[in-house]
Formats: sequence, C-alpha cells, structure tokens
Amino acid sequence: MKAIGYVRVSTDMQERDGLSLDAQQETIKNYCRAMGYELVNIVMDAESGKNMTGRPEFQRMISQYVDKRKVNFIVCTNLDRFTRSQKDFLIFVDDYVKKGICHLALVREHMNTESPTSLHAIRFAALFAELERERISERVSSTIQYIRSQGGHYGKVPFGYKPVKEGKLTKLVKHPENYPWLEKMAAWYREGVTFADIARRLNDAGVKPSQSPQWTQTSVYDLLRKERIHAARSEQDTTRVYDRTRAYNLAYALKVDGRTLKFIAEKLNDAGLRPSKATHYEWYSVQELLRSAVYHDRSTAKGCAKYWKAQGLSLNEIARKLAENGHSPKRGGQWYAQTVKNLLIA
Repeated sequence: MKAIGYVRVSTDMQERDGLSLDAQQETIKNYCRAMGYELVNIVMDAESGKNMTGRPEFQRMISQYVDKRKVNFIVCTNLDRFTRSQKDFLIFVDDYVKKGICHLALVREHMNTESPTSLHAIRFAALFAELERERISERVSSTIQYIRSQGGHYGKVPFGYKPVKEGKLTKLVKHPENYPWLEKMAAWYREGVTFADIARRLNDAGVKPSQSPQWTQTSVYDLLRKERIHAARSEQDTTRVYDRTRAYNLAYALKVDGRTLKFIAEKLNDAGLRPSKATHYEWYSVQELLRSAVYHDRSTAKGCAKYWKAQGLSLNEIARKLAENGHSPKRGGQWYAQTVKNLLIA
C-alpha cells in the first residue's frame, strides 16, 4: 500500500503544542512504518485549514497523487489538519472513499476510513471539528468587534497609515510619507485618472505599496474603495439588493423547471436582486451562482440530486448517478428523468 502524508500548520501556537510541520512529518513517518505503508511523499501547507480550496499543496496532492491513483492512503496526524469542514470531508468520502480510490488515516485519533467503524466515527469527528471552528470564529469575531468598538485596529496596516500602541490597543495614524500619496491618489481619481494610470504613476515615482512589490490596477481599486474614495457600482445602486440565498433559491427553482440562464437572469433582476459586485445579473453570473451552490447533504438521494443539478447535470445524468451510488426511489424501481424531477421539487 502506498501513502502520501499531508501536514499543515497555521499559527505559532500550534508549533508550541507539538503540531509543527516537523512534528507532524515525524508522526506520519512512524505511522507508515508501523502499518507497512510505502510513504511516497509528504506535502505541506502553512495556511488556514478553514476549507480545502485555499490550500495549494492540498490541491496538488489530490490532482497529482490521488486522482491519478498513485496512492491508496492520505495520512494526517489529526482530522483538523486535513479539514475542519464537515462539507469538505463528506465530499472527499463520496468522491474517493466510497469509490475505493483513496482512504484517509488519522494517526492521533486512531482512525482509518478503510474500516467502516472508523469511517462512521470520523463523520462525527468532522461534525465536532466544524463546530469547534465555528466557536473559534465566533470568539475571534467578538474580539475583533470589541477592538474596533474601542477605536483600535485589527489586521493588515493599509497604505497611508502606520500602527501605534495605546495601552493594549493598536491604532492607526497617518503615515508622514505615505499619507500624502494617498491624498494624491484621491485627487487623481477625482480628476478622472483611471486605476491603471494611477498605479503606473505610483510605480514610476517609486512609491511602494504596503502588501505587494508594486501597484496594480486592482490594488489601487481596493485601496480607494476601502478609503471610501471610490464606490463600486453595486454600492451606488440602491434599487437592487444583494441576497445570495434568495437569489440562489429562485435561480435553482427556475433551473429545475428547465429555464435558460438568460431567462433566470431576467427574473432575478425583476425581483430586485443583484450579484455582490455588479448592478444586475447576466447569464454568466447566474451560471456562477448555480455552480457555487450552497451545500446539500449528499448522504441522501435528494441532496445528491440537488448538488448534481447545481453542477449542470441533466435529469437523465442524475438518474444514472443516483443508481450508481446506491440510491433507490422511495417506491422502488428505477430512476428516470421524471422521478428525479419529482424528487427535486418534493
């Protein structure tokens, strides 16, 4: 059996708690030796574990090793090193574990999805990991809210300012050298200079941004928007509202009914809805809305059907996939396009 190790660390505290990259690697090596697995590689991410999409090494591991069936196991020290998202874990189970493509082994929890008993236990562990993540997020959010309510600053220091300590709080004051450039940017913008030209002028003058090597059209746009010098079109339009859940539910219902993306866009606009960064829906923004579907419980036939429909599969294709995944209609028999449609609207 071949295995690949995956390790992740995001804070200094985790290093102090014995979850540093080196400690995780050693634990994985020892586990593979004990189990007789051939460890082909260990990949490492030093980023947040909120979800799988923001971790480049994780994505590389899946595409280059798991999808190509070069390994039988992914070995991690703990579940929260793999993911804290129950959604991501269940998708991994559906896409890889159930199909026998790859299993997940968790060293410190003594769990391995190759064992049905462990698989059920990990499902609960994933749920609790997500709840813990949400509790941490709530604590961090309340702390940030308190800091800002006291006039303090939390996060990266924007261009034009510098941090100063006032007791336990960090506050921002105008940077003596950079703030005048921020005022120039505002003046250029009001004169009608484009974001790209503002970036070019700053780079030509040797002005360095706070978070990147040089100015770009995007970095100028983001700064002027944060400073409330520029208002996005979506912020200027008060006739429509951004309500992603309402938009998704309406778009989804129309898509199930067989409506085109253009038709759905018109209906969303008629309902007074808009995307987050535009004044109105177009066919492509409807497509993106449906593709970034809210999570459906893929342990049920209806949840699977909704998920696949949001991914653009036809009713016949969904019928075939439901049968392949062991789901049966409530009244028995086979899946057909009509029974899938009835399931979706039930």
